[in-house]
Amino acid sequence: MARLQHHVTALLLLTLAATGACKQTDAPPPSEPAEDKPATVEDLDWKQRVAIKSDEVQRKDPGQHQQLLELQSKKDAAGVPSLEGPLVENNPDAAPVLVTRMLDGKESNQNKEAIAYALPRTGGDWSEAAAALIPLEADPRVRKALVESMRYAEDPHGVEGLRHGFKDEEAEIRAAAARTAGFNPSGRMLYNELLSGLFAEDWDMRAASAQSLGKLEMKEAESALRRSLADEHEQVRLYSLLALEKISPDNVGGFPEVAKLRSDPSEPVASEANRISKR
Repeated sequence: MARLQHHVTALLLLTLAATGACKQTDAPPPSEPAEDKPATVEDLDWKQRVAIKSDEVQRKDPGQHQQLLELQSKKDAAGVPSLEGPLVENNPDAAPVLVTRMLDGKESNQNKEAIAYALPRTGGDWSEAAAALIPLEADPRVRKALVESMRYAEDPHGVEGLRHGFKDEEAEIRAAAARTAGFNPSGRMLYNELLSGLFAEDWDMRAASAQSLGKLEMKEAESALRRSLADEHEQVRLYSLLALEKISPDNVGGFPEVAKLRSDPSEPVASEANRISKR
């Protein structure tokens, strides 16, 4: 009997050992640590990408790079700072070098304003940087120039930059954003900002919003624009009227609000109202 118990015990021990061995065999091998993938240009932020591209221009053409760094602005006939010449026009290599100057704390505001206006003319990759610079720039004239450059910016940076402009502390820059939105191919994405601007405290903001709502032919703004025909400022009434003509060309002549404007104290408003009413 003792010998039988001994054999049973030994058999149980062998079974347990075999089961444990099977479990160890079936267990997955420890995972190897993932290798870090090398960073790509797309992983870098816009400042890093601009710096890399500027360095590439320097290696490729040191002379041109230096000329772009030293190029100075001149005021045009309207007194607006401008950068002119073959170094800028249709020269994609100029864009990253000029943007690096925008980031230089020693660059004059006049040169930065001129650069902001010049960037679209380079034909280079400038949209993301210009949009990102709007809330970072201290000088309001430079911010306005950057906002106005969003007229030519690629998606999604144009809308992004204009949204920065709509939030600016300066009324003049907010109005510039509203006016520029009408020229941006994706301006319809800014409907909420334009609708809000139609009832802003600043009359220029209201007029600019009305103008862009018309340019973008936003039918959904018809009711708000009809209310704006009673605005206290003649420019707002005028641009609201012209916007409605674009949005509802077949119906605007019959609006009672338009009929009232035929005797508006503003000659341009009254003239347009009479013209539209006779269509």
